[in-house]
Amino acid sequence: MKFSITSSYNTSRIELIALIPQTVPGRQDVLSIVHSINPSKVFNSDGNKYAEYVFVDPERSIDINIKAEIEIFKYDLNTAMNNRYPAYEQHLGKYLIREKYIEKDDPMIQKVARQITGKNEIGRVEKIYDFVLDNIEYSGYNTGEIGAARTLNDKKGDCNDYSDLFIALCRAKKIPARVAEGHTVEFDETPGHAWAEVYFRRHGWVPFDPLWGDLGAVSFENSINSYIYLSNTRNDDILSNGHYFTYRWWGEPIQCDDTVSLTY
Repeated sequence: MKFSITSSYNTSRIELIALIPQTVPGRQDVLSIVHSINPSKVFNSDGNKYAEYVFVDPERSIDINIKAEIEIFKYDLNTAMNNRYPAYEQHLGKYLIREKYIEKDDPMIQKVARQITGKNEIGRVEKIYDFVLDNIEYSGYNTGEIGAARTLNDKKGDCNDYSDLFIALCRAKKIPARVAEGHTVEFDETPGHAWAEVYFRRHGWVPFDPLWGDLGAVSFENSINSYIYLSNTRNDDILSNGHYFTYRWWGEPIQCDDTVSLTY
């Protein structure tokens, strides 16, 4: 990950906070991570890991390079069902509530949820997954945020929109669900990607990718070894409700460009 910052002589201070990868059991092992500029601090919050950089009287041009070596693993419903020792979580309330972009109490979403049935949790989640694939079309990558309710109304969206709707429907059925956000080694437009995770009492957190399912790259039970996890937070206060990184400045405005490159 590279952040290229350009400022003026009248910029007195710059702060940048970026998500950085961490080891996630069963999903990825971070073997090493090297910062070209030492961060002011590295910290954890709500299960995510961040690096913060602070520059006082900054140079006019600053490049921050973060190089991580990561071993990633395939993890899906088939894997989880064969896992005899899943990671159990007790505090699931926040994964059942309405939040920005995940409007699980919206009347349209509630109407769809009432029509979804299944003999068990997995069966109901599969019906939700199939509903999203059957009713939403991929619109290509977009930079806007529209949320689950509008995605259902417009019947189109990108990876964030597919995931928001899938998660909102799960929560409407009282099934804990959350976003998974990071990068993928399989990409055409951008390595940035969002998918979803659902919590099952017998299997723990299990990832599902409704967009890639709609595109035929994965199925409900079977995924591919392609995901680099960075976050499980849809509306991240630390990132000013944005994605991947945020920055602010004192004095004249700055320009900050980010790029991600992958080798494997």
